[in-house]
Amino acid sequence: ENITSETKIDDAYTRELAETYVKAMNPNERYILSVNFQRTHFPYHLPDHAAKPYAPNEINFPFKFFGYPQENVDIVRNAYDNALNYVDTQIGAFIETLKQEGLYEESLIIVVPDHGEAFYKNGFPSHGTSLFDDQVRTFILFKTPRRCIPR
Repeated sequence: ENITSETKIDDAYTRELAETYVKAMNPNERYILSVNFQRTHFPYHLPDHAAKPYAPNEINFPFKFFGYPQENVDIVRNAYDNALNYVDTQIGAFIETLKQEGLYEESLIIVVPDHGEAFYKNGFPSHGTSLFDDQVRTFILFKTPRRCIPR
């Protein structure tokens, strides 16, 4: 409802939907669930209540996906790091739900970003503009099941 092509749903709402799905699952069935968090995507907007431990972070200068004043890169990076913090909080809350539902130990959990972010390191401000490592090289985290479940 009221979502346009440029609207990003609050990651807390996305997490809540995923938790509702998990709580309704049949424990005798296997599932695959993909959850996509968006706060770490430009323009890094966070809800007013979100913690913002990295400062300064106020974007009060011209700020576009393909450019912003390079002298403000530390402020933009702080806004991005606050968004990472917010997403991390949502992932942690979701994992707590898996534990409460007794699903954590037997779950395979994979956390992977879709791209890096440049912050002018190689002359580019964001992502999707080059093949330098800062934009394309990311991490992947695995939490494997306690044991393999036979087919």
